[in-house]
Amino acid sequence: VARDRLFQLHASTMAASGRLTEFAGPRALAADREMRTLGLPRAAERKLAALADDAVAMRILRAYADGVNAWIDT
Repeated sequence: VARDRLFQLHASTMAASGRLTEFAGPRALAADREMRTLGLPRAAERKLAALADDAVAMRILRAYADGVNAWIDT
């Protein structure tokens, strides 16, 4: 995924965090406000905390993140 879609991963993260204006400029401000109102990063943190007891889910998420980070490191 990282090899082929790193830019998309980064842009999606910025958009979901309400930080797209940093990347796309002032025209993205309305979208950033909407996303910050929705609070997706907080919701994601709650979901991750809820998964903390699910060893299989955590292994899958860690393996995915490790793969992305390994590609970035190359």
